[in-house]
Amino acid sequence: MPSARSNELMNRKKTLNLSVPEELLHQFDTVCKQYGHAKQKGMVLSAALLMFLRSDPAEQGECLKQIATAQITHGIEALVEQIQQEQADTVIRRIGNQTATTKHKAAKRASKSVHRRTKLPDIDDLKKQARKS
Repeated sequence: MPSARSNELMNRKKTLNLSVPEELLHQFDTVCKQYGHAKQKGMVLSAALLMFLRSDPAEQGECLKQIATAQITHGIEALVEQIQQEQADTVIRRIGNQTATTKHKAAKRASKSVHRRTKLPDIDDLKKQARKS
């Protein structure tokens, strides 16, 4: 069970004063709105930091390189558009895979069940069936 001291350490937060490219900040604000009001910005930034720390160091370096290169050459806006397109492609692939799986399962459910006849109907069965209807 966590002690009071460890809970105190876990709940500490630091205020950040950062300079980031304006286009990147605009996209960040847009994403934050999808998860609620402005109070969620810290949570979204924490998730972004977690994703960065979780990624391979080579991938981290590539992200840093892309930011630095974009600031010098074609701008952050073009980089953001490229990233949005990559994200859209990933989502489309994921949804396509889910849809293909769902269609396959739905087709299985839609087929008629086959029951093997163990006994042929006789006259008594037909009379009972006629009375029921």
